Amino acid sequence: MRRILVGAYFKAAITDEVEGIFEKGTCKEVRKSDFSKEELKRLAIMKAKLVLAMKDPGTPEEREKARLVVQAIGSTGNWQ
Repeated sequence: MRRILVGAYFKAAITDEVEGIFEKGTCKEVRKSDFSKEELKRLAIMKAKLVLAMKDPGTPEEREKARLVVQAIGSTGNWQ
């Protein structure tokens, strides 16, 4: 897992996004050792990245927004 260094500015938005994904059951934490070799062959491990943005900049409603975006299987788009 890649560590991301972001100032405290986006920390709450990132925490809300990641915790929300786990709370809704969209993802769950697992260990590779929980699976047999046969099961591992059937799993799809996908890349993901956080997209950070400011919403309503320059207004009293200005806020930070974070979204976790998952790369589609087989996609070779703009993923650095």
